[in-house]
Amino acid sequence: MSIDEKPPEDRIRERAYALWEEDGRPEGRPEDYWNRARAELEAEADDPTSPLVPGVLPVLSGATS
Repeated sequence: MSIDEKPPEDRIRERAYALWEEDGRPEGRPEDYWNRARAELEAEADDPTSPLVPGVLPVLSGATS
């Protein structure tokens, strides 16, 4: 992802909310969750094998058909 490209705000918001819920919904620190979510999404966009990149299906290890 180039410096000018950023994940859409709605994706950051959804990921930040999920992180907040995973941490037990603590009071305060909304900027921490926003920044963590943005950093994760930017890193995932740089990795085309990431399971959270739209259009890429994750490979489930140990899955049988």
